[in-house]
Amino acid sequence: MDKKKRKIQKLTAEDRARFSETTKRVRERIAERERIADEMAAKREQA
Repeated sequence: MDKKKRKIQKLTAEDRARFSETTKRVRERIAERERIADEMAAKREQA
């Protein structure tokens, strides 16, 4: 745990920004996949 914290503190602001941007993109992709899955499930229920 401590090692991880130290590593995070060493990161520059730029690295942190890049990481948060990547995380945001990943979250959006996951949300998109969930939305598509929900739509497919709804279509299956209607059929």
